[in-house]
Amino acid sequence: MIYLHLMGGLGNQMFQYAFLRSMMIDHNDKGTIDVSGVKGIKKSAHNVYTLDKFNISQDIKCESNMKSFRNYINFCVYAIYCTIIKNNQKKDDYIKKIQPALNKIGCYCIPNNYIKVNKSNRKNKYLFGYFQSYSYFKKHESIIRKELQVNVPLKKENQAIIRNMKKENSVCIHIRRGDYVGSDYEVCTIDYYLNAIKKMNQLINKCKYYIFSDDMEWAKKNIKIKNCVYMDQKNSSYEDLSIMTNCKHFIISNSTFSWWAQFLATYENKMVIAPKKWHKKEKNPDLYMDGWVLID
Repeated sequence: MIYLHLMGGLGNQMFQYAFLRSMMIDHNDKGTIDVSGVKGIKKSAHNVYTLDKFNISQDIKCESNMKSFRNYINFCVYAIYCTIIKNNQKKDDYIKKIQPALNKIGCYCIPNNYIKVNKSNRKNKYLFGYFQSYSYFKKHESIIRKELQVNVPLKKENQAIIRNMKKENSVCIHIRRGDYVGSDYEVCTIDYYLNAIKKMNQLINKCKYYIFSDDMEWAKKNIKIKNCVYMDQKNSSYEDLSIMTNCKHFIISNSTFSWWAQFLATYENKMVIAPKKWHKKEKNPDLYMDGWVLID
């Protein structure tokens, strides 16, 4: 059995799920998601369990309180591990050295970027981290894409919006603020969005913009452009994500939520513009993909 300790918002949950599924396929094993860290949180909160709204594998079960001693020990290992490397300038080197030893005992602790992992012969494996890299599930991409589709019918008004998106040169703009303000994450500036819009207009004719944000008041005040729709229908996160994937082009923020929106979009000639800087303190993560246009 492969156990995943789920953390964070929807975008992070999707990366963790993608890593879990890849591990399940590679090890020919079943999975369990410990949702205690995100279950029972009020629906208006950011870190609420949402994967049940997707076509996740039937070989995965969810538990809200895993009281296994081994799970507790591995969680402590992860907590200590993150504390030690948090502000260490050589943390990537340390992670690469420590990871093989952890894999041998069935523990996979990876805070963010891609680190090569090894197969474990342990009967049970434990996953702790965000696993924010396409490289973790690239070879199983078709399965991940299929399973990370929303399985809940959208409201009629949202279906109408999607029909319009498919007829136009629709561009999704995702503005992430909320808990980013005052955190270690870089908050994308007004200049970033305006420069990205200017660039998109140079690349794509007759753009129609659809703005999604967790701070729509800020968006309306600061991003005033023609041919624009402010998506303030108070949709759930999975509804917004599902709608966003129907846009043809993307101006994303430094957010795993908008990363998944652009990734799941199927328009063959999509253009993606992203910020050059993702974190305040760290170098660029393994989230950037080939073909993206990066803007200051």
